Amino acid sequence: MIINLPKAKSLKGILSPPADKSISHRALIFAALAKNEIIINNILEAEDCLTTLEALNKFGFKIGRLSTGRYLAKKLDNKIISEPQNIIDCKNSGTTMRLLAGLASSIAGLTILTGDDSLRNRPMQRIIDPLTKMGAEIFSRSDGLAPLAIRGGELQKNFYFSPQIASAQLKSAILLAVANGGMAVEINEPAVSRDHTERLLALAGENIKYGLGKIIYQKDQSDLYLPDLLEIPGDFSSAAYFIGLALILSKSEIIIKEVGINPTRTGLLEILDNMNAKIEILNRHQLGNEPVADLKINYSQLKGTVISGSVIPRMIDELPLLAVIAGFAEGKTIIKDAAELKVKETDRIEMLALELRKLGYQISTNWDGMTIYGRENIKPNEVRLDCYQDHRLAMALAVAGTALTKKIILKNADSVNISYPDFFRDLRNLAIF
Repeated sequence: MIINLPKAKSLKGILSPPADKSISHRALIFAALAKNEIIINNILEAEDCLTTLEALNKFGFKIGRLSTGRYLAKKLDNKIISEPQNIIDCKNSGTTMRLLAGLASSIAGLTILTGDDSLRNRPMQRIIDPLTKMGAEIFSRSDGLAPLAIRGGELQKNFYFSPQIASAQLKSAILLAVANGGMAVEINEPAVSRDHTERLLALAGENIKYGLGKIIYQKDQSDLYLPDLLEIPGDFSSAAYFIGLALILSKSEIIIKEVGINPTRTGLLEILDNMNAKIEILNRHQLGNEPVADLKINYSQLKGTVISGSVIPRMIDELPLLAVIAGFAEGKTIIKDAAELKVKETDRIEMLALELRKLGYQISTNWDGMTIYGRENIKPNEVRLDCYQDHRLAMALAVAGTALTKKIILKNADSVNISYPDFFRDLRNLAIF
């Protein structure tokens, strides 16, 4: 799909962002594990989350769609998830593959997980190593690449793990193996990563302690029960693109409603505050054990900053957008310690820099980040950019192009369907052209 977008003058209005992608994945898996009947409200109906739903069907779990975003997980004859009868295609969803690998490790029988070309070339050794040490038998291609063949079953009763990288998908794979396998685990992360799995376990009444990168989880209940109604907040990572565009377009003012502000996800807000962004947090409350609020964003005169260290895992999905925003800031912005960007759907460091240079950005890259120099000159002509089938790049480049060019043409923009199918509709509704 190719998208044509004219230059926007400002953003005005109110946005209700799509449901949180990370929580939607986990809510579906937890609904499969829980013993009680559950209604999940506001599931993200995007490609990645629907891939998880299809995969769970192959484990024998059925969930019915009541209406848009509203699903019923109904238990029939206490049927539990079991060995799948066929290969599971995780398509482009790394979350699906990594989380289900943890679940499959605790299920007696054989599970085979595969995916598209991109997913089959993303690192899986990081989950293979701990799950194998827990007792699962896992075969992969060389260098720990999918497809994965997992023979699960009884796992060791106590497990200690100290990963080299802070990864929510990695620790969630382990926690799901424990939740279904009935054991104990201690995980010590080098930095705090998103904690949605921990919050869902706590919501289910499980014996879990977490914070400051340390998780202790003892499975002490034979059955897992969730509230009968599970509400999912708006996705901060999706809302972030409109936060960024409002900050850099003159005279902009928008309000984003009911968006998750989990502190393990909102490192971007901290960095933007350091850059002098005008963002107000209003109407704070809780939704399904997650902090939620409304955000008011106004155009701001930003300054450059340095992003590194422990904040990186808390804004890993927003770093391409931050690079775009940095082009409008005074001075230079340096991003370090972000090598994880190189093993996403694309190499987000090099591919983003390549496309932003087409817009006139002054940007240099290295193995774990980039330096972006603030700029004033606007390239006035039509610009054609490639999104490389990467949804985060597609939305970040849409922000840059809409703010800078008379007309931007985005190739492979249909990748937004992975996480935000209505992105371009919402952009056109909020933009003043």
